[in-house]
Amino acid sequence: MKRQATIFILIAALIAVMCSTASGQNAVKFNEKILWIQLGNQIKDIDGPMLDKIAECGFGKIVLLHSSINEQGYFPVLKSIVKRCHARGIKVGAGTLVFKDTYQKPYWDRHPDLRKCDQSGKYTENKYYHYQICPNNPANHEYIAGLLLRKADEADADEIHIDYECTACYCPYCVSEFEKQYGKNARTIEATDPDWLTWRSRKTRDFFEVLTRRSHNYPPGFYISATAPILGVPGGFTVYGIDVRYDDLTQYVDEFVPMIYLSSKQPASKAGDCHAAIQRRCLNKKVIPGIIINEEGSTVIKSAVRVKEELESVYQSGARDIGIFEVRYINDELKDLLKSI
Repeated sequence: MKRQATIFILIAALIAVMCSTASGQNAVKFNEKILWIQLGNQIKDIDGPMLDKIAECGFGKIVLLHSSINEQGYFPVLKSIVKRCHARGIKVGAGTLVFKDTYQKPYWDRHPDLRKCDQSGKYTENKYYHYQICPNNPANHEYIAGLLLRKADEADADEIHIDYECTACYCPYCVSEFEKQYGKNARTIEATDPDWLTWRSRKTRDFFEVLTRRSHNYPPGFYISATAPILGVPGGFTVYGIDVRYDDLTQYVDEFVPMIYLSSKQPASKAGDCHAAIQRRCLNKKVIPGIIINEEGSTVIKSAVRVKEELESVYQSGARDIGIFEVRYINDELKDLLKSI
């Protein structure tokens, strides 16, 4: 009888799962959902309808990215955003494209010797990021870390989120320091030189060490999170110089939110493979895979079916939290999906 009862229970459970699937119910349920908001050229501020959408989808935290509103960045509106989000039970991460954001212009003007240089040794003016400073110089580490922490504290933000950490710079400081350690001229070696990659990644680690050390006086629960690296973009470490090594950062970062940005032409299963690989390298750190809901570099929005496949893939690989990029691409179809996960 016991055996028959056990078989009956198993069959009943199987039928329940099949019925759930057939009815369109989603078996994937994440503990925490975070949302990136690209505050700047596309979005000047967060209004009531946007907050309604965020809350309705069940996001427990937003991360503000890009400070390109003006030369002050989004800092003047950060406090009001945090206040309105906290009133709805939503946490806020103050994000920054560190070492290349518009709020750095006054510092960039005062310190031409601390600007970022290209491989020819010239100060560069990127078409998108006009005020880039060297990401490796200790003086810049101290300045940026202090500024970010002060602004986050003034606004009562819940965390600092660092985006695009490690960029290749060939300023006099970088060339001199690299040559002292490795006996090589950074301006004449290949971008893939392993010593050059190691040196840059460790300089990024030094920045996070400064940020962590200076954040020790903040309340318990104040987070430092990082978007590293970009996956799916060929040559991230060598071409863009933004793929740091997780191994160098794990002791300083509370939470990693890697951008697992896939095209719909790629298999959705790759999202889960990427998450599993990152989690292995991050040991016991929290890893929240970031899924893009539009085709990268395009305003074309992925279908809800495709996004669901990517969400299922990272969930099956062990992810229990999820990040979504970004708010302006959430249409009604995707809103229904995001509410269900």
